[in-house]
Amino acid sequence: MVIAVELADLAFSLDNVVAVVALSDNLYIVMFGVFMGILTMRFAAGIFTWMILREPILKPAAYLVVFNIGAELLLDEFAGIEFSSALKFTISAGTLILFVIYAHVKPLHILQPGFNWVAEGMANVNELLDWLLKPLVLILKVLFRAIRFVLHPIINFFFGKSATGP
Repeated sequence: MVIAVELADLAFSLDNVVAVVALSDNLYIVMFGVFMGILTMRFAAGIFTWMILREPILKPAAYLVVFNIGAELLLDEFAGIEFSSALKFTISAGTLILFVIYAHVKPLHILQPGFNWVAEGMANVNELLDWLLKPLVLILKVLFRAIRFVLHPIINFFFGKSATGP
């Protein structure tokens, strides 16, 4: 579990590097931005864990927030519909608030079959996308194995067997 958290921190750190470099080419600002991103994620992870333990409904809500952000990006890119920062925040916060209200107002649970139907539909779309992307994944696997096949002797030549493991 600790390794997974550290890998997630690393992924977010790399994301921060890209974001900061896009905003500035000053090395000190980039380093400061990455440092602040890592520091913020350290504290935010603890707060988010506490919140999810207190309100378990926030875990599936987070998936919908990520979906909302993806939909906003797609609408901006392909339909030219831009959302202001305030509206993006309102959509994300509203999603989380609605999930918490749903969890605590029992009469709203009558909506559960509809939610299950939507979830099943999304699972079917995901399965279709997995099926459609399977050839691409196989091509990439073959490509990476070919590259590894070519590079493996070169790495062994320059670094010896210890560099590639036992």
